[in-house]
Amino acid sequence: MTNEYYVQMVRNGATASWTDAIFPLANYAKATPARQVFCLDWGMLEGLRLLSDGRLPLRQGYGGITKAEAAAMVADPSNIFVGHTQNAEIVRGNAEELIQFASESGYSRRLLAVISDSYGRPEFEVFRFAREP
Repeated sequence: MTNEYYVQMVRNGATASWTDAIFPLANYAKATPARQVFCLDWGMLEGLRLLSDGRLPLRQGYGGITKAEAAAMVADPSNIFVGHTQNAEIVRGNAEELIQFASESGYSRRLLAVISDSYGRPEFEVFRFAREP
């Protein structure tokens, strides 16, 4: 049984919560200036904290976020947001909910990067919000 799972993981790659795309994501986040880095889904914050030796200004950006907190998050153009791509989401809808809130508040999403795993599958999106003119 263990060998069967191992072969499947080698052939198909790991699940979204255990993706090797966390390594290039950590490198990208470390190289991108940000006041705060908001993780919008489960399964990335602790990996990023470990891979950055605690140097990234990480924040959880989902689960119990008030409208006032969300407004402050999107209003600062120096913040970056990290979410799974739609097909890789663990908790569905977190990023989309924030993007919708930002849109209703006059901000638009500016995609900075799509980070893929070693199999070429897009796993993470990194973006900022900008005020609409």
